[in-house]
Amino acid sequence: MNQRYVMSWIRKLFGKDRRKLRIDVELPVMVETGGDQKICRSQDLSESGLRMDIAEVPSLSELTGGNRDVILGIVIREDEEPVQVLAEPIWTGKKEGGVHGSGWMFCEFTPGSKERLVKYIKSHGS
Repeated sequence: MNQRYVMSWIRKLFGKDRRKLRIDVELPVMVETGGDQKICRSQDLSESGLRMDIAEVPSLSELTGGNRDVILGIVIREDEEPVQVLAEPIWTGKKEGGVHGSGWMFCEFTPGSKERLVKYIKSHGS
């Protein structure tokens, strides 16, 4: 069953609509844990969180190094520093083909990062 359909049905059931504009976009996302860095790709993005596949990593705990919060670097433009944000994984699930998807909630941005992210989302939203 389509994951978007299921999430839409759950939101209708519980009366929760998204509060922030969310765009479908594949961007490089650097996951930094304890000096180690892994690169994943976003699937969608909002100013409050993102969804990304973690296909290159065997498990979420390996990706996060066992930490609850990790630093994400979202590359919105190749010629700029990544948007830096402390984020927490809030869900994971296996998708078709055995790939694991994950949802991340943004907790704290570095100065100027949130503004850059919001501007990017608004310029790419419909």
